[in-house]
Amino acid sequence: MRLFVAIKTSDEVRNYLRKLQKSFEGIGNFNFTKEFHLTLKFLGEVEENNVEKLNGLLKEVKHKRFELCIDKLGVFPGVKNARVLWVGVRGDVKPLRDKAENSLKEDFGSDERFKAHITIARINGIGDEERFKEMVLKTKIEEIRFMVDDFRLVKSELKRSGAVYTDICVYRLE
Repeated sequence: MRLFVAIKTSDEVRNYLRKLQKSFEGIGNFNFTKEFHLTLKFLGEVEENNVEKLNGLLKEVKHKRFELCIDKLGVFPGVKNARVLWVGVRGDVKPLRDKAENSLKEDFGSDERFKAHITIARINGIGDEERFKEMVLKTKIEEIRFMVDDFRLVKSELKRSGAVYTDICVYRLE
């Protein structure tokens, strides 16, 4: 099964991101995210018999609750060849990410690349490139703060209509 470790956003952030998505409708062929999260670690395909071990390792991650704030709009890899539209996150998420990464690296590998962001769309093509570029460069993101009370082990199923996410386990922060 395809798994990742993530932080879910607040209802207020989700509602704001849905409005933001609407502003990009009609610019191109976008697959808009239905559920919003910040991925701490992508695990990829994991054998079902390894989920219990994974859960045990993540249960050992101890961290205090903290606050994050959405703060900017961006694209991967760049505005000329954009494939992912995202909203950046400001706050001290790296310590939790590092703890999760370190707890899993021996059994599930390590990935040093990390950019705190929430994907709002996968881009399959852009019709009006100038308008898209202008929107990416000029859109100001409302700085909405939200508390991080937990993180999750999430299963991702890829479907024609987009990814479907199911929480496998939820890990409460102190």
